[in-house]
Amino acid sequence: PFEALRRGGALCRRYEAYRLRGKKLHTTCYQCHPPAGAAGSEFVFYIVDRTARFAELGRRVHAFLEKGLGRNFFESGQLAKDAVIGDALRVKLEGELLAEREVGPTMAKMFLVSTHLAFPQAHLLDASCAVGDGAEQAFDYLYPHVQARARSAHRAVLLDALTAQLDEEALDRLEPRLRPMLRFVGGAARARFGLCVEQVSDSVTPSS
Repeated sequence: PFEALRRGGALCRRYEAYRLRGKKLHTTCYQCHPPAGAAGSEFVFYIVDRTARFAELGRRVHAFLEKGLGRNFFESGQLAKDAVIGDALRVKLEGELLAEREVGPTMAKMFLVSTHLAFPQAHLLDASCAVGDGAEQAFDYLYPHVQARARSAHRAVLLDALTAQLDEEALDRLEPRLRPMLRFVGGAARARFGLCVEQVSDSVTPSS
C-alpha cells in the first residue's frame, strides 16, 4: 500500500481525479496545516503523504502494543504475564503519539479509542479517557461550585450527577434549553440509527 501512496502512485492519481471533480479531500473535523506552496497538485500530495505517514504511525503503534502486551498477543489474544495494560499503557502510548509530527490531542484520541475498541483485553481506556474535553466549559457553567475543571479524572462523576438531575426543575431553571436539546438529539438518533441511547433516560428522550 505504501507504493500506492508515493508521489504519482495509484492512490495519488485517484486523489487528484477526485479533487478535480470538485470533491474535498478531508472534512473540517480535522484541521490540517499544509506547508507553504502546497496548493493544487501539491496539496493533493500533502494529503496523500500525510495518509502514508499516519499509516506508518499505525505500524509503529502496532509494534509498541506488541512490545507491551506480548509478542503473540495479536495472534492469540492472550496477554503476556508481564504485560503492561490499563492506564499505565494509556499514558505511555499517549505520550508516544503526542511526540509525533502533526499528531495532537484529537488525532491521539483517534488512535487510543480505536485501539481500546479493537483490543479490550488491554483495558486501555477503562480508567480514563480524554474524549469530551470540549465539554469543560459546559460543565463549568452547570457546576460552578466544582473548583477543578471537568477533566478525565472526574468527568464520569459529573456526568452521573447531571443525569440524576435531568428530571429536576432546578436543572430547567439553570439551563432551560438542555432537556429540549437532549430530546431533539435523542429523537434524531432514533430516527437515523434506530437506537435508544441508554445513557439518557427514556423520560428525557421519549421514543414516541
